[in-house]
Amino acid sequence: MKKETFISLKDSQNLYGIAILLMIFHHCFCIPDRLGYNYIPVFFNFEMEARLAYLGKLCVAIYVFVTGYALAQKRNSEKAFVKHVYHDIKTSICMLIKLYSKLWFVCLIFLPIGFLFFHQPFVLKNIIKDLFTGYGGYNGEWWYVKQYVYFVCIYPVIETFFYYFGNKDTQKKTVLIVCAGIVFSILLRLFFWKQFIQLLFLKVFIHLKEIYMLIFLSAYFIGKFRIYEYIHTRTKDSKMISLLVIVLILLIRWKLVVNPAGGELDILITPFFIYPLVLLIKDSRVLSFFGKYSTYMWLTHTFLIYYYFQKIILLPRVSILIYIWSVLLSLLTAMLMDTLEKKLKIHVLVKQITKKIQPL
Repeated sequence: MKKETFISLKDSQNLYGIAILLMIFHHCFCIPDRLGYNYIPVFFNFEMEARLAYLGKLCVAIYVFVTGYALAQKRNSEKAFVKHVYHDIKTSICMLIKLYSKLWFVCLIFLPIGFLFFHQPFVLKNIIKDLFTGYGGYNGEWWYVKQYVYFVCIYPVIETFFYYFGNKDTQKKTVLIVCAGIVFSILLRLFFWKQFIQLLFLKVFIHLKEIYMLIFLSAYFIGKFRIYEYIHTRTKDSKMISLLVIVLILLIRWKLVVNPAGGELDILITPFFIYPLVLLIKDSRVLSFFGKYSTYMWLTHTFLIYYYFQKIILLPRVSILIYIWSVLLSLLTAMLMDTLEKKLKIHVLVKQITKKIQPL
């Protein structure tokens, strides 16, 4: 019988909802020059508003954490070693198919718009890069595609470890060693030269963007060892305390993170941020609604804000109105993409393919 998890599917959708709202806020104002300073800031001045927008970068940490936690909850009933590993690989393939089906559909719609109406250069190599890694250059905010692929591909490796070293004491000792290595690598990242860090075998993990691998691993271990569930059964829920913890964490991040791409601190704060956040936003229909369309909102919103329709985005002139307008247009775009996907029965095709790969 499957045990109840602290972060349910509904909670995950709520977290996706708040993540996409943070992402749009971040991309609207974190670098005022990207909007040409053609708006009126309501939070004192451009610099102060940009500093507030830096907080929106937590959206990535939220997406990463939910992915790691959710993968830790996947069940594999296969007993034979080879079949067990094969089952995990099929799970990863199905997850990639679901992401790429949406990414390629967005590319099919939006890249031709750029070629035809916005003088975007047609470079086949860059198109292929965008289709598979998000690094082709047609949308710079698709860099997370590559990160997600890393997470999904490393999942069978981690699961194989847990299967092979079935003894819980062995698992826990190994996890402690891995966590000590992670903490050590973070300290090196914060206090020593980058050239020295590059000599370490953890180089791939402590690069600014690959740093999210550490958040993914922490989320996976928290989910696997049911740490949140353990805390939840021994504490009382309090929305007031949850709100105070969240505000404190945001204040710490606002004070310490001084550039829009800063993400190192998120390794330390994300596990402490997610727990009270889940308690605070439980049963939020609004966030759940945004979460439902968050993938398409992520993939399309910067075409509106930066690349194609910035003049329309800036029509309200005042920053808070620009944000609301951006959220509304991004949501409508995502809903349109979702409707087209259903009309073309793309979701049916994806379901059929994934079912053949991994029958329920």
